[in-house]
Amino acid sequence: MSRFAAPVPGSLRTMTITKHRYRLLFRGLLLDALASSTSVTRFLYAAFLALLCWGLSGRWVVGVVVTAAAVVVIVTHWCVRIRAGLRSGLAIGQTVTTGYTAWGELTVTDVTGTLCLGRGSAASVTRTRDRVIAWLRTTSFVLPTELLTDDDIAFLEGAGEAPAPSAAPVPVLPLELVVTEQVQARVMAAAVRVRARSADVLFPLLTPALLLALTALTRSRIVALAAGFFLLVCIGIYLEARHAARTTSLAKYPVGATIRANVTPDHLVLQSRGGTVHSRWSEFVSRRLTSDAVLLRRDRRRPETTVVLPRELFSERALADLAAAVPRSY
Repeated sequence: MSRFAAPVPGSLRTMTITKHRYRLLFRGLLLDALASSTSVTRFLYAAFLALLCWGLSGRWVVGVVVTAAAVVVIVTHWCVRIRAGLRSGLAIGQTVTTGYTAWGELTVTDVTGTLCLGRGSAASVTRTRDRVIAWLRTTSFVLPTELLTDDDIAFLEGAGEAPAPSAAPVPVLPLELVVTEQVQARVMAAAVRVRARSADVLFPLLTPALLLALTALTRSRIVALAAGFFLLVCIGIYLEARHAARTTSLAKYPVGATIRANVTPDHLVLQSRGGTVHSRWSEFVSRRLTSDAVLLRRDRRRPETTVVLPRELFSERALADLAAAVPRSY
């Protein structure tokens, strides 16, 4: 963690995650995930597949079995993803700290590093009995409800001020880039490639591929219609992933914005108008350098966690430090 990101003493709130709190967080996030539009779409997808299997086999038991298996797969998928997310910062025994820096940014520190947020950096923040979820311009985070007060939430949403006036200027980082249309387009293209080639987009293509192969063998019109339906669903999944990647890139790298960074042997510091992110290199499992961007992968199973940075932001010395800190490439 960078030394200048330390919160001011007296503004700190710290919590160590217990088993009880972990269970509450996991249960709440799982219920939210199952009620999301993504899960509803997947349940409808599973229902259609079950009806198709029932129609082809003529046995209702087959439809029930397929439905039950699909529900188990969907729930298991969310359980794995939520546990993977909680492992980085909210696992049992890990400690999370919030506070304010001397220049008036709200900091969130966990085992992965420090996130410094400026006033109005969150699009919205919701609080429940056990957790707070903040949606930033390009990402979101979850905290136990005790770590953010109502004043903190008002500060993040832009309606409130920091508890004390800034006593120091915001540090200026050594690497600087002004985002142009060309830079924005290159970062957007790299982000779209990451999402479009992920398992979330490619794996659903197996269903229409198998149905098309079955159509060639049976020449069944029902199977052909089903293959066409699932192919349309896959196209929709691809377009949605592409739109999400483009929207995130536009929000994170608007034309004219100034992005600053600092690459050290221990961590990466990234500073934008939304705040400052301090990430430890141990948080990333691999890296990739292209002519357009620098990609840092946190979890190969979750493409949305891949950090996409403009190549122009890094000097040759910074790229060498990055290669030494994250030796594995993909």
